[in-house]
Amino acid sequence: MMQKISIKSFPYIRIMACFSIIILHTLFATSVYFDECMTQTQKLTSQMIQNLMMWAVPCFLMITGALLLEPAKEISSRKLRKYIFRVVSALISVTFLFQCLEFLFEDEETIFSGWIYNLFTGQSWAHMWYLYLMIGIYLMIPFYKMIVNQATEKQLLGLISIFIIFLSILPLFRLLGVSTGFYIPTRIIYPAYLFLGYYLLKKNLPKWFLWILVLSSSILILSVTWIQWKTGNSALSEVLLGYSSIPIILQSVGIYKLLTVGNFKDNKIVYAIADSTFGIYLIHMVFVRMVFKWYGFDPYTGNGFSYLPVVLLIDVVIFFASLCISYSVKKAVRELY
Repeated sequence: MMQKISIKSFPYIRIMACFSIIILHTLFATSVYFDECMTQTQKLTSQMIQNLMMWAVPCFLMITGALLLEPAKEISSRKLRKYIFRVVSALISVTFLFQCLEFLFEDEETIFSGWIYNLFTGQSWAHMWYLYLMIGIYLMIPFYKMIVNQATEKQLLGLISIFIIFLSILPLFRLLGVSTGFYIPTRIIYPAYLFLGYYLLKKNLPKWFLWILVLSSSILILSVTWIQWKTGNSALSEVLLGYSSIPIILQSVGIYKLLTVGNFKDNKIVYAIADSTFGIYLIHMVFVRMVFKWYGFDPYTGNGFSYLPVVLLIDVVIFFASLCISYSVKKAVRELY
């Protein structure tokens, strides 16, 4: 029998996931901008940390699933349109901001035509992919809720298993040079995270098992990263280090479930920060580019791992700078309406 537990942990998970995404994006961006300045050890450790941060987006999706797929929560067409309008408005305004910044700093020849083209084709800044995903997710929520409302626990687990088998396990045969002919019509893993978030929230799992899950999957992620680095086999990262890969799924599930059973308390400051994480996600890449690309700050000038505390400190500053902008914009919008 499923047993519902408190979701006071969700704001804390949002904040931790948001900061992890900033770490991931910062390390990825700097590894691109300063590739020639990095030692092989720095490149490897940077890639390892990036891969260990991949749990963040799945946890965001699992929270969405836990909140929106709850049968007791009614989502009217009006509310759903409000969700979609919020994402579309953010997508339009933020991609226009990015296009203007590129026009000023990166020798882009156009503003409006380039912006419209990038907006339509999804070729604006890379982290905008999540907004396109969420538009599709929100459009599908009524149908996902129909499944949850009608499905038994065993049927829901069966649906999740189908997603994982077809999207995570069968692709493993690509490592053997074999492509399977089997597929399911929905060929992305993200809906599975929605169902997992709802399912796991009410499922009792021992903490010792969750710790083993997180540690073992993290060790596997590090091992695969090292092997891929040594062999240069790109198929390893495609199959074993993406959002649909078994190690990332297991790590995300373990972290999400561990945090949901944590002893978290109500905190107005935490809730205010968590309420601004969407804006932080949108704006943080402006600061990443500002510091590392436009200003040209190179964190890899030192030896060994000295770049890590430097990057971490910058990430903290970027987080709070993005928080200030996000909070201010939200407050201004609320006052207008």
